[in-house]
Amino acid sequence: MNKTWGNYKVLVTGKNYKVKMLTLNPHSKTSLQLHHHRSEFWVFIDDENKFRYELVPVRKKHQLKNDRDKSMHILEVQFGEQCVEKDIERISI
Repeated sequence: MNKTWGNYKVLVTGKNYKVKMLTLNPHSKTSLQLHHHRSEFWVFIDDENKFRYELVPVRKKHQLKNDRDKSMHILEVQFGEQCVEKDIERISI
């Protein structure tokens, strides 16, 4: 699915989980947002195949930013009561 910040591909979907591969374009960012029914676990993959991870709990404001000159790849695991796009509350700043 193409977005202004890059794209994502759904890899696996289950009853209470979804796994996506996100690609964030250079010098781009997602909207500031939160979710009411799911948490997200992000695994960041760098050029040297080193991994960094972060847990985003339910109702925590979050945003992905890529300040680099290269694309950034993130494995996103969503888990909770609802793993659907309508569970995105975008926050204006």
